[in-house]
Amino acid sequence: ATLATCVGTAAVRLVAAPNFISGDLRVKGESVIPSKVDIDQRTIMEGRRVMKLIKTQITNYRCIDDSQKFTLNQITCLVGKNESGKTVLLRAIEKLNALNESETVYNKTQDYPRRFLTDYKERHGGGEARVAWTVWRLEQPEIAALKAEFGPDCLGEEDEITVTKSYEQIGTSWTVPTKTAQIVEYLARKAGIVDDELKEVKPHLHSEVGQLSRLSRRVH
Repeated sequence: ATLATCVGTAAVRLVAAPNFISGDLRVKGESVIPSKVDIDQRTIMEGRRVMKLIKTQITNYRCIDDSQKFTLNQITCLVGKNESGKTVLLRAIEKLNALNESETVYNKTQDYPRRFLTDYKERHGGGEARVAWTVWRLEQPEIAALKAEFGPDCLGEEDEITVTKSYEQIGTSWTVPTKTAQIVEYLARKAGIVDDELKEVKPHLHSEVGQLSRLSRRVH
């Protein structure tokens, strides 16, 4: 949720940490875009908690070269002069999962800092520049759902996931702290593979799971 006001010549923007609700990034209160002030009231009434944005960094976006990594609390105050990039930063975060599908992609021509646009390929090694780096804390409903699907030992010790997005990327990239070997074993048992069969594959499972783990933790 955002609330913009002016104090002297400085603009102040209060940001309530957004949540992912039913797959949509929604806001409560007064938004940058007036049409996006709705929130899933049923979710609130049922007391359902969803993963919460706790850290972010915006780079290579309009007037923002690098915001540096910073922490968001229940309410975060962005203070700066008019046109200093407060709303730009919020729009960059919104594009992670905007309600309006036409607003979900970072467009190089429109959004990349224009003074560097001609050097885009050289600056980013021929790949796409990352705009948003975010860290989200999983709440108990997500943790319970993951454990129900992939087993009680599927997650690492951390309850945080990283979500990033780059230019021209349709979806997002997720890094989830999973224990791949435990997941594979759980799913194998769930599929009816007996202990004798598991014993045959276990030595190979733990030796090869490193590469599989790195791949499985990236969700696009």
